[in-house]
Order: sequence, then C-alpha cells, then structure tokens
Amino acid sequence: MSALEESSPVDLTGLPGNLTPFGQAVERLATHQYGWFIERHGFGFTDGGCGILADAFVAWSGGALRLHAIDRMRPGGTCAGTGPDHLVAGDGSLFVDRDGLAQAAELVARYSAVELRGDPCRLLPYPGGFGRRGIPASSSSAARIAAALTRRFGGWQGSLAQHAGLPRPASRP
Repeated sequence: MSALEESSPVDLTGLPGNLTPFGQAVERLATHQYGWFIERHGFGFTDGGCGILADAFVAWSGGALRLHAIDRMRPGGTCAGTGPDHLVAGDGSLFVDRDGLAQAAELVARYSAVELRGDPCRLLPYPGGFGRRGIPASSSSAARIAAALTRRFGGWQGSLAQHAGLPRPASRP
C-alpha cells in the first residue's frame, strides 16, 4: 500500500494555519468537549484520544469519511512498525482532527514538526498493516462527540469540502 503523503523534516515557518471557518469551528468544538472527555478517559484528543475523535467524525459522516493513520518512518523510508502515531478522519483529499481541517501534505508536515520533532512520517488509509496499538477506542464517547458534531454542523453534507465551503475536488474517472 502506498502512502498518501510522506514527510521529511520541514520548516513550518510561513505554513498557513487552520484558516477555514469549519476547521476553526472543529477546533473550538474539540476544546468545548475536552472537559468531560479528559475527566472520563484521563487523556485528551492529542495524547491518546485522537482515535475516538476520528471515530466520531466517521460516525457523523455515516461512514463517508474513513480512518487514516499517521505512521512514523524509519531511516530509509520504511514503516516503523510500531502502530499508528495518530488517527484522523478523511475523504482522501481533506482530513480532520482536533486541530481542524488539513490537506494530506499540511497534516503530515504539521504532525512531523510538532509531534515527532521532525521525524518523518506518512499518512495511510487505516488499517494499513498495523493494529491500533496504544490508541484507545470508546464507541460511547465517539457517539457523544458525533452528536455534538450534528448539533454544531447539522447532518453530513457529502464531503469535508462542502462543510468547509471549499470547491469540491474533481472526481477521478
């Protein structure tokens, strides 16, 4: 399976932030959900709860979004084999996590620089030949967050681009 995007250590100087209103609203919603979540689980969305949040986005979309994993790379470009470092939900062109909305290259660059201290990583459809080791799941918490997504954004509109008010990518033949 090929990576959607791979990273090399990058300089994030000048990298645009989360500028879409939808992405900013996702970030605010995650912040609002943080209190009960950390009380229940003992961790947040950036230190173990990423999979639960990604599951919530998949549920909210009725399965239109799929789980994707960011996986650390070894020198030489092979998968580290330690399981995913981070889970996100996405439609193949746009991805969403606690920080909001990003394209694959932006997501990988941000995660590599901020979370992995410059170590290279790649974004793969999940499951990508590894388990969910170290990333908890909770269907009840995912359902609660999915309900909050519905209250905030309404029902699923067909794509992340539509929710973000962005032009929809052309479909591939």
